[in-house]
Amino acid sequence: MFSRGVLGDTIWRTGANAATQFVTTRDLVIGPDTLRAGAYSLWTRISPDDFRYALVFNSQTGQWGTEHHLDRDVLSVPLSRQDLRPSAERFTIRLPSAPRETQLRLEWSGTALVVPVRVK
Repeated sequence: MFSRGVLGDTIWRTGANAATQFVTTRDLVIGPDTLRAGAYSLWTRISPDDFRYALVFNSQTGQWGTEHHLDRDVLSVPLSRQDLRPSAERFTIRLPSAPRETQLRLEWSGTALVVPVRVK
């Protein structure tokens, strides 16, 4: 999945089947940008050279995972790639609890894609 996207595509629904939903009741700073409180679907963009990754927050929710509307993207933040030990057998999205600052982590196999998150 972290190599040539999913089935060679460069946008992935960041989950399986229906698009993964992300809901926040507070404004968040994700990477360098602010995400306003609200409900979003999550997408991961993989560069054609398989070197860069971005987490995309889209204002459309409740859709099937193949229904991505680029015009509804509200935020795209770069993800950093880290080795994951031990490896994760199942794809996992982690947002460890912390008072003000944490990381949103996408983990699968021996790879974690990570972006810092803090409450604004």
